[in-house]
Amino acid sequence: MKSCAQAAVAAMPLLLIWPCHAAPAVRVIPPPAGKTFTIRVHSRDSIQPAEYRVARASTPGGYAVVASQATYGDPEWRQIVQGLAIRHSADILLYPDAVASVRGELARRLPRYTCFVARPAEAGRQFVVSVHRLTRQLNADPYTDTIWGIVTGYSPADAARIVAQTAPLIIRRGAGGTSIPLDQFDAGVYYDEGKKNHAVEKTAGGRPQDIVAPDDTTKSLVDVFNDYKPDIFMTSGHATERDWQIGYSYRNGQFRCKDGVLLGLDMQRKAYPIHSPNPKVYMAIGNCLMGHVIDDQAMALAWMGSAGVDQMVGYTVETWYGYGGWGINNYFFDQPGRFNLAESVFLANQALQWQLQKRFPETNKVVFNAYGPSGEALPALAGALSVRSMAGDDKDKLGLVWDRDVVAFYGDPAWDARLVTRPQPWRQSLTVKGNRYTVLLKSLAGATCGRPPAIALPKRIAGLTVREGAALEPVIAGRFIMLPGLTRMDAGKEYRVVFDATESGKAVKTQKASTATREESSSAVSAALGKAGSNKPELLGALRDAGEGEEWKAVAFVIANMPPGDAKSLKKPYILENARLAIEARESVAWGKAIPEDVFLNNVLPYANVTETRENWRADFRRRFSDLVKDCKTPSEAALLLNKTIFKALDVQYHATKRPKPDQSPSESIAAKYASCTGLCVLLADACRAVGVPARLVGTPSWVLPGETHPTAGGNHTWVEIWDNGWHFLGAAEESKLDDTWFVDSAKHADPKDPLHRIYAVSFKKTGTSFPMVWAPNVKDVYAEDVTERYKHLGR
Repeated sequence: MKSCAQAAVAAMPLLLIWPCHAAPAVRVIPPPAGKTFTIRVHSRDSIQPAEYRVARASTPGGYAVVASQATYGDPEWRQIVQGLAIRHSADILLYPDAVASVRGELARRLPRYTCFVARPAEAGRQFVVSVHRLTRQLNADPYTDTIWGIVTGYSPADAARIVAQTAPLIIRRGAGGTSIPLDQFDAGVYYDEGKKNHAVEKTAGGRPQDIVAPDDTTKSLVDVFNDYKPDIFMTSGHATERDWQIGYSYRNGQFRCKDGVLLGLDMQRKAYPIHSPNPKVYMAIGNCLMGHVIDDQAMALAWMGSAGVDQMVGYTVETWYGYGGWGINNYFFDQPGRFNLAESVFLANQALQWQLQKRFPETNKVVFNAYGPSGEALPALAGALSVRSMAGDDKDKLGLVWDRDVVAFYGDPAWDARLVTRPQPWRQSLTVKGNRYTVLLKSLAGATCGRPPAIALPKRIAGLTVREGAALEPVIAGRFIMLPGLTRMDAGKEYRVVFDATESGKAVKTQKASTATREESSSAVSAALGKAGSNKPELLGALRDAGEGEEWKAVAFVIANMPPGDAKSLKKPYILENARLAIEARESVAWGKAIPEDVFLNNVLPYANVTETRENWRADFRRRFSDLVKDCKTPSEAALLLNKTIFKALDVQYHATKRPKPDQSPSESIAAKYASCTGLCVLLADACRAVGVPARLVGTPSWVLPGETHPTAGGNHTWVEIWDNGWHFLGAAEESKLDDTWFVDSAKHADPKDPLHRIYAVSFKKTGTSFPMVWAPNVKDVYAEDVTERYKHLGR
């Protein structure tokens, strides 16, 4: 049988490759069950995994987690996705290739928040551009439809720290390498990038005061992170993906990065590493390229690494127009405490999009993907926009489109990081009575609105009719109202908008995982623990660390059904890794959702088949064989391809006497290069399980041959069954098709009345029937199902 890839090549015409099947669909996975979830991932500076625990919560307005199937297939990054999903009770949307493919599922849900999890290799400029465009296309209006963020990190541990940061951050202490509004902080300091030897400091209870800064402020800024521990840091000036030049108009040091560590490099080339773990946000809204994750040595990853940044805003291109970045200030700093950072980014995007809709609606048709050095990209964009000058409307059109899709926001968008609430430039309120909404704004001293005033709506609305305030040009879309027509407020004057609206369709409810409760498994688990002896703490540790979700059920099943010898010897890491890799295998294949839960637990999850030596085969086999079956659409197709391929790949063949023992483990067969029929079946069944194909060993203690009277005349035999909407058999290392091999006629003569001539399928779950093994006749704790009748009726 040809693989999907082989079939495609065989059928391809000259210079044109036809895909063998349609592109894989987006997969929807429910969040892990249980109240808590522990993320265990490796950091950049420790060989021991770090642990981050998250607790289940419900996020108002809904939440979705989006990741590529490749990211979800990485065991550590998968935990980042799962941690976010359980923290927000959110569905996981997995896309096969392009993030835009999740549009349909996101549009069905229209969540208030969407978090995109991406490894550094995925999180580059084009990914940010794609997320901007995707999140404006979830309904008919041209505005962003969900508050979004991207979670990434140099290491999974950096991303895990961001995910586990649940306590809101009230920003009281500020710092910057450019001027910041110190009046909005209890205390703060900034170093002037435009004036040498100048800094401004505000102490608690005092007012901002000029202070003398050193010629080289590199060490001072490093000390700000390591010792002063600000809640927010802000920069502007010259930068690339690799560095930030501290002085803008005078010579100064630099910030650079290496392997996720941010460090200062002064003018004498002395390096000062930054280690600043306190929660903080970083606004690089005036820097070129600081938000571009060009590779794993990008500055953005170091800010989110050793600098402890949990949310970050930055350009992924060279910035010259600035509307997309500096506009965030107007919502975040000019209205202190009214909007958190994620909301400020969201509203700044809406204000930019309104400018384009109002002034340059034709730009909706322009899709620009040639971002790069501005000297090359800007002329190309100008040509696409028919822009001929850098003045007036032409400059605005070019600048707004340049900024539209390139400002990155990193971090969990539902994490609440905001300034202390202080006196506002105007008051604003929203009242709702039935379907009528009333927005009221009033300035006591007069105010200029740098960006349109905006108010969040308590629910997503539709069926809009404006009753009052049309002159303020209200933009009412989804969950926000913005008033672009209100650019200045006179002292004491009230501004009112009244509109009628109905609640739009409710978001898709989060799917619930089907899991057993602890109570359902408690008696069987307790019985197993009672047989574990001194190893009981290892089993309890596996149950505790698996939480209460899908992994817990898998671990509980394994412990409840493992043979007593395994209960006394298997350790927590082995049990947990086996469960997690089995779950990942099921979720990474096209047929995974179709596997019944009892079939998965009994025929994908088990770490052993019969009496073979226990070992860590699963990760190795998944690495070896997952790519081989990635294009297969059914378990049958995958199993046949594995049976045809793996024995040559592993250099193992059948021999009745050269094999050291009949019940060899995978590594023992590979080392010996020979295996019995049982050893070959162990290899095939484990390879199947490693890639999500349910498999089990089947055998008979003795064939009954026609015309023979001796009860053991035929000898014993073992083969493999795989599940594909029912059980199907194949001989290990044979070229036959499913359900068609040399022993079909012998199987028809099995005798259900004689235990020696019955046919048994191995079951990890305890059944009360033992699987008879001629090499270990006294072992009774390998269980089985009697499947004799099914084989006696083959072909009838």
